[in-house]
Amino acid sequence: MAILPPASSRWRVLALALVLGGIGYGAGAYVFFHKTLGDWMVLCHGKAHEKDRNCRLSAPPPKLTSGSPPNVLIVAEPKSNRFRLTLEVRDLVSPGVPAFIRIDQYAIHEAQVSNGVAVWQGDEAIRILGEMRAGKTMVFRVQTAPDGLPRDTHVSLKGFRTSLRSYRNAIRAHRLLSAR
Repeated sequence: MAILPPASSRWRVLALALVLGGIGYGAGAYVFFHKTLGDWMVLCHGKAHEKDRNCRLSAPPPKLTSGSPPNVLIVAEPKSNRFRLTLEVRDLVSPGVPAFIRIDQYAIHEAQVSNGVAVWQGDEAIRILGEMRAGKTMVFRVQTAPDGLPRDTHVSLKGFRTSLRSYRNAIRAHRLLSAR
């Protein structure tokens, strides 16, 4: 007799399946590492019989409720100690209006939204990550079109440091860091 995981685990597995389907993997995809701490999720996935593997650290986690999917912030380390923060904007945004990130009392960071994505990298990404490690709450904002109303996403930074460490360990263990 098979023992089913608790209901919360079943929902988490379903959410992972939706995430994998939503990022273009679909059939044959598998998860080889998953960890959720608070609002932060480390997800490493690939396709069976291929070397196409990827890890991401993101927040907020996928939701199975109705309504529009949330905008998602992804922290990536494509090269050793080189970081990139990407805000995947699922809202229709006002043209020419940037997205914003703010952690607690720290300064606001802005980036232009292009093709549904806002990116912070280099020294600014390092500053933002330092603020995230020290902070308690992060808010990112986009201005929705056509009315220009702000949409704020609030994310707890509880568990972020541990999630970042898990993500970095996973990409090193699975040799997913670019050498260049």
